[in-house]
Amino acid sequence: MHTPDGAPCGLLNHLTHVCRVTTDQPDTSALSTLLASLGMTPALPHARYPAKSVVVMLDGRVLGRLPVARASEVAAQLRRFKVLGLQGVPAELEIACVPVAEIGAFPGLILFSSPARMMRPTVHAGLNAPELIGSFEQAYLDIAVLRHEAVAGRTTHIEEAPTHMLSVIANITPFCDFNQSPRNMYQCQVYCAPGAGE
Repeated sequence: MHTPDGAPCGLLNHLTHVCRVTTDQPDTSALSTLLASLGMTPALPHARYPAKSVVVMLDGRVLGRLPVARASEVAAQLRRFKVLGLQGVPAELEIACVPVAEIGAFPGLILFSSPARMMRPTVHAGLNAPELIGSFEQAYLDIAVLRHEAVAGRTTHIEEAPTHMLSVIANITPFCDFNQSPRNMYQCQVYCAPGAGE
């Protein structure tokens, strides 16, 4: 769509109305041992890593490396533990499995647990249970807006409600489901602009 926003149009983010900001540092002491049991080679001096591997990081600290072929499986297993409250994996843990690509973010299994992160509730499609997801990891998830839109084997999450991904301003837009999506985006930005409504 063509707007005064130019190149970043469509890439603007808005704080969802159900957003929660993490305030505590959860206990992540069990993660290194758990990841090692799932196939991670710990980051030790003189460690021998698999030829094709990706980094595993927790809050910016390198924990080790995983074979490329195992990274998504380990991420899925961690997510399962997180949702079910098993193996000491905190519910506030953000789990992003960044794939290997020629262009894009640095690949790896990137984990965040620090305070002051924005997370929002969704439904884990495979377990049909609530899960908090963060702003970084959601770019690597397949989230269906409505349950009937979920595609077996591809959809990872489902919105709890269709409006949960929208900001407070977008939620007060009258009849937004009958508007063009660009018009809804304009509405979000207009009310946030200084002097709006004058």
